[in-house]
Amino acid sequence: MTNINIQDYYSSAKSILPKSLWDFMEGGASDELTISMNKNDFNKIQIIPRRMVNIKQRDTSTSVLGQKIQFPVILAPIGGQRHFHEDGVLGSTIAAESLGTINIIATNSGYSLEKVCEKSKKPHWFQIYHYNKNITRDLISRAENSGYSAICLTVDGVISDRRERDIRNNLILEESKWNANLINYPKLLKNLSFEVITYKTIEWVREITNLPLVIKGIISPEDAKILEKIGVNGIVVSNHGGRTTDAVQSSISALPNIKNAVSKELELYLDSGIRRGMDVIKAIALGAKAVLIGRPILWGLSTSGQKGVENILKIIYEEFDLAMAGCGKTKINQIDSKLVKYNFNY
Repeated sequence: MTNINIQDYYSSAKSILPKSLWDFMEGGASDELTISMNKNDFNKIQIIPRRMVNIKQRDTSTSVLGQKIQFPVILAPIGGQRHFHEDGVLGSTIAAESLGTINIIATNSGYSLEKVCEKSKKPHWFQIYHYNKNITRDLISRAENSGYSAICLTVDGVISDRRERDIRNNLILEESKWNANLINYPKLLKNLSFEVITYKTIEWVREITNLPLVIKGIISPEDAKILEKIGVNGIVVSNHGGRTTDAVQSSISALPNIKNAVSKELELYLDSGIRRGMDVIKAIALGAKAVLIGRPILWGLSTSGQKGVENILKIIYEEFDLAMAGCGKTKINQIDSKLVKYNFNY
């Protein structure tokens, strides 16, 4: 049967993947409350569409950090994509390019950042974890030399809560499918750990690169304000898809307060819970410049590699385009808070 929406790909991937790998992808911290909130809180947002508008011609394009994309959806950084299909991050990157958007290449990838860049036709972003200053400096230098257009530093993964599904499954991941960027650091691979990240760390990273700097993993408006003062270029409002700490506020419900805490010049992106084109509309209305999608990329990859990711992106693009029309909007900049009504009860 043909997969016609993202949920269909969810079902297809579940039927294909071994239980341990499925649980690794879908699972989260402790009771997985945050995972549920990330999805369910989108249902608390209602649309107030405008009518009697000429919606025949629509432009779904926007820009992120000055880079034009065909619609406001970016591929989130996902480590270990080769566990789900041999195409891995190479396939998801080519798929992103075929739909006119960008991929954020994870440090924990099965193909090196240099190889991904060799295969790609446009600049993408590179995501880093802060293992220590020497490795962070080296990874950023490699990304700069390879032609990446931005650095995305993840700050919410320093310490993770227990993922009970993985414990029960005694999960062991094949190292070669996620360590391509780290094979030059054998001591790190023997004892994989992160240094604590403080605001001083962000200031230091800001100093060592001229590339745009995006910080991923922010839920608190106070953190967002401090990051803007430091001079970061973008913030990904994210709780790591509920994978690191449970009971954290949903990303979409955190977005409005973060938007109100910072200036319009600081670009905000929303990560976690996007499953429909209308979800993208809702996120933009609440202040996001674009959204990141993660697990759906793995569903597509698991089902049919690069082609599956392309299909996921095509589906969400078509849904987004139709949702724009249904809302009475013809351009991204027409989507604002007047379009939505919401009550998150937090």
